[in-house]
Amino acid sequence: MKLLKEIRDSDVVGDDSFFEWSYNVRNSSRALVFNKLNQIAIIFVLKNNYHKIPWWGVEDWENLIEALEREVMEEIGWKISVDKEVGVILEYRNKFEQLQISYCYTANLVWDLWDTNFTKKEKNSGFQVKWMNLEDAIKTLEKDEPNNYAGKYMSKRDLIFLREGFIS
Repeated sequence: MKLLKEIRDSDVVGDDSFFEWSYNVRNSSRALVFNKLNQIAIIFVLKNNYHKIPWWGVEDWENLIEALEREVMEEIGWKISVDKEVGVILEYRNKFEQLQISYCYTANLVWDLWDTNFTKKEKNSGFQVKWMNLEDAIKTLEKDEPNNYAGKYMSKRDLIFLREGFIS
């Protein structure tokens, strides 16, 4: 998969220290999920004032696509069909001593089975699914001002994925 960007604390919070050797690796799959109106799903995180692309962690026993399809079905109640690769972004998060490897795909919504099944933590953060066209999603993320460390990473990363999906 094409490497789109490496993001470090210097890109997000201005800290230029870098400790690559001490990071725990976390793989995640995310998707630009399109509905029949050619709109994509974006999750608004009310508590921390940012929007993000739906994503899920990958378990040791599954591949990236299996993780994406399983978690989308479990947590949001959607059946999707993965279409193509968008790219990968490496996030070196010093605060968490974590290297997050984010693999992004495009996918189509096959059907919406049930309402969201967000975790208690996600509900407490005010997660809301919004549908918007790709151009509006880019404009929305450009205006976001996340109020926490993780949100700043997600906003920067997902804006890159959206722009890459727009030109693909």
